[in-house]
Order: sequence, then C-alpha cells, then structure tokens
Amino acid sequence: MDLNHDRAIELVGSMGWESLPYDCVGMARPKRVSDTRIIWSWIVLVPWAANDSKPWLDGAEIIDNPLMKDEDQKRQVFDVMRGALDARYGEAVGSKAVDDLIKKLQDEA
Repeated sequence: MDLNHDRAIELVGSMGWESLPYDCVGMARPKRVSDTRIIWSWIVLVPWAANDSKPWLDGAEIIDNPLMKDEDQKRQVFDVMRGALDARYGEAVGSKAVDDLIKKLQDEA
C-alpha cells in the first residue's frame, strides 16, 4: 500500500468509521431518548457504488435494554448493518467471486 492510502485509512479510522464487508465503511452513534430507550443511527458508505443514486445505506435501531453494555449494543447495530449489506450486495458480489474463480481456473487450464 502506498503512503496516501495508509493515511486515508488512518483518517477514516480517526473519524469513527469502521471497516465492513464489501469494501465498505460504517459508523453508528447512540442517542438516549428515555430511561429505557436508546436509538442508534447508522450509516454505511459504499464507495465503489459512487454512480448509484444512493451509494450509502442508513438506518436506525432502537435498543430497549438500557442495561445492555454499549459495546454489546454497538455489536448488535453493526450486525444489522452487515445484514443490510448482505441483502443489498451479497448475491451480486458472491456471483462475481464465483465467476472470477471459474475464469481464473479456465485461464490456468
């Protein structure tokens, strides 16, 4: 990797973005709205889909368990984010990976 790429990754990390599948990054932020309810807002950037009308996914998750540790809440929200990515891109990316593998095997034969 080149220095600019490493610096870009460092900057993204310092802003709270975290790596996700499909070469995406995401972040989630909690907001307590009552004694028993926390709303986590989240966003996933899909940089390789820049030409799409919406190169991101976003949403919110309600946590009704105020005793759940922050890290456990965050892990639950990131599981939702990964699920959204799988639902939107999983089949297409998986099919491309299979096609690429078959092509590579055919080229080596």
